[in-house]
Amino acid sequence: MRHTRTLRTAALSVILAVSLSGCVAQMVLNSQDRQHYSDYVTQTNQLNFQREKAGLAPDPVMTFDQWKGH
Repeated sequence: MRHTRTLRTAALSVILAVSLSGCVAQMVLNSQDRQHYSDYVTQTNQLNFQREKAGLAPDPVMTFDQWKGH
């Protein structure tokens, strides 16, 4: 019985580790997406400022979902 409990605990530990590593990877990707989107917004706003100074209409700034392609 003790052997079964030890195997079950080991299996749960492996499953938890794999699950958490996937979560951490997704969190890193989400963070990178947010940073890249922030960079996009900053660059677009800078370009729009230049466009307005030149008498041109500004380009629209996409929402995060639009930018991600959703």
